[in-house]
Amino acid sequence: MLYTIGYQNLDPRHIKEAAERFNIARIIDVRSTPYSKRPEFNRPALEEYLGALYEWRGDVLGGKGWGIQYEALAALDKEARKQNVMLMCLERHPCHCHRYHLICKTLLPMGIDAWHLVGTDIFKTSVLDEICERLVLDKTLNLFEQAG
Repeated sequence: MLYTIGYQNLDPRHIKEAAERFNIARIIDVRSTPYSKRPEFNRPALEEYLGALYEWRGDVLGGKGWGIQYEALAALDKEARKQNVMLMCLERHPCHCHRYHLICKTLLPMGIDAWHLVGTDIFKTSVLDEICERLVLDKTLNLFEQAG
């Protein structure tokens, strides 16, 4: 099974808790450049905090630079069929991130319908197109914010 999460507005503890909650075997960092303005999300800090759970694959699954490589998608497809894997990037909303647009939408026709974690909500790739379209059409609408 494939999950995704954006660390915007989170701290590393939340990422680790989500991994435990969903029995994640591997957290794959898909940022092209694994560094952040927030030092706790720099690659060395994540490697230390998450240990063997963490792996950076932004060189083959990143949205910038080299782009996404087919072989990396095929490997991710195979891995997600064997164990729970979580893609991690910056953007909180999958509608604003390549992990949804370039990775998960490519994997959907292959039978991998990823779960996207957004706060306390969870959405499947197969329903996000409609949600993302509504976000684009109504700039005041934010389907991912909690009420109150």
